[in-house]
Amino acid sequence: TRGAMIAGPFLTELDPQAAIKGSRDPLGIQPIWTRLGRRVVGNLTTVSTSVRDFTTTILGYYLAERLAAKTGVAPEQICFGPGSTQLLKCIIEVAIAPGSNLVSPSLLWHRFHGIYEALEADATLVPNKTDGGIDVERLTAAIGNNTRMAVVITPNNPTGNALPADQVQRIIDAANERVLVVIDEAYADFSTQPSWVTKVKDHPQLIVLRTMSKAHALAGARIGALVAHPRIIALLRKIIPPYAI
Repeated sequence: TRGAMIAGPFLTELDPQAAIKGSRDPLGIQPIWTRLGRRVVGNLTTVSTSVRDFTTTILGYYLAERLAAKTGVAPEQICFGPGSTQLLKCIIEVAIAPGSNLVSPSLLWHRFHGIYEALEADATLVPNKTDGGIDVERLTAAIGNNTRMAVVITPNNPTGNALPADQVQRIIDAANERVLVVIDEAYADFSTQPSWVTKVKDHPQLIVLRTMSKAHALAGARIGALVAHPRIIALLRKIIPPYAI
């Protein structure tokens, strides 16, 4: 899909499927982003009073308001970072200490493997099922006394398998209160399964990652969102890069 990497006016000449695979929108910039841009520019004079910490720009607060209104969660349960993979990196940095480990499917986006290796995280990689889906039975069995984090990708990348809600719930139930359950929903907008964003209020150890690189075609903007309990958000904001978006 070499052509999918081409941006600009050439994009309309590409196969739409190739463009989408490359996280590009063959229809161009959507009106919602044009309107949001005008709103942000029109309020730049209020930056000093609107930005309450160094991890979020005024754009981040507007996006948090919109995401909160759409999902029903509180704005203080949302933070943004330079892509959801960077947010995953921050989660591992605060959750995985020497002597503890994380459990994860083995067949997933290659950047996750790179993060595990770069941070020297003790990762128990659970083989996927023959159809490429997450083996929930083996994943829950891998959660031990030293496990502090379980990673779930639904729909999975690159296999496309989406876990039914009852299977995700099994993983959450198997994780005790010391185990963070991180659900990557980068492709949730293409799935018929419900998002777990609205369930964060019921599970304090649940973290949901979303991105604007796929359905919103903003891969170049590097906007990742994290939804979690306010205590987790407060902790992560201590290490998320300043002015992350």
